[in-house]
Amino acid sequence: MQSTGKNFVGLGQYLYQNPELLGLIERCIHKSQKTLRIEALIKSHGWHGIRNQLASIFVEKLLKGTFPSGPNLKLVEELIEFETNLRPYFPEGVSRAFLMGFYLKMGQIQQNQIGSQDDSFLFRPEDFESLAFSRARVDQIDWLLLMMKHFSKYIDKITLVKALKEGKSYQDFYSVLTDEQKSEMSQNMLSYGASIGEESIFLAKEV
Repeated sequence: MQSTGKNFVGLGQYLYQNPELLGLIERCIHKSQKTLRIEALIKSHGWHGIRNQLASIFVEKLLKGTFPSGPNLKLVEELIEFETNLRPYFPEGVSRAFLMGFYLKMGQIQQNQIGSQDDSFLFRPEDFESLAFSRARVDQIDWLLLMMKHFSKYIDKITLVKALKEGKSYQDFYSVLTDEQKSEMSQNMLSYGASIGEESIFLAKEV
């Protein structure tokens, strides 16, 4: 979701169309007897401020089972850091890196709750190294990062770096994967796309 000033009206319309989010904002962030004017609230807190507070509310809901009375921004500090580390690779005003961090945070909590030790879905500093070869800032940084996470897992580092320097395409990387690797990658990306309500990317690629 874009966060520039010209999109505040669009953000307000989106929230009005999603009464469950609007209710959370009114209960946990607005906290006033005055009528909620969402555009004024966004201008007051900034979109990132609203976004961060909402994210912290959902994180706490998953942790404790009930919605809190207000936001606890300590719960999203690592999401903000995750976004900051990726900032050189996406345009100003795009929140998709934060979205990816939120997705990973919620997944990590769920894994911990079932006692799983699987942390293969988490990103480590070395997973960002391949982004240095990007020739332009990318709007859909989350999809790029997720794809490169899989390619880094399947293709040895020397071969991967050489191919990136040569400007190889997505299809070049995908074509060298085994059927099992392709299946795992497709399932993981389908799962991510479904979780954020965005399946359109699969219509644009042959996989």
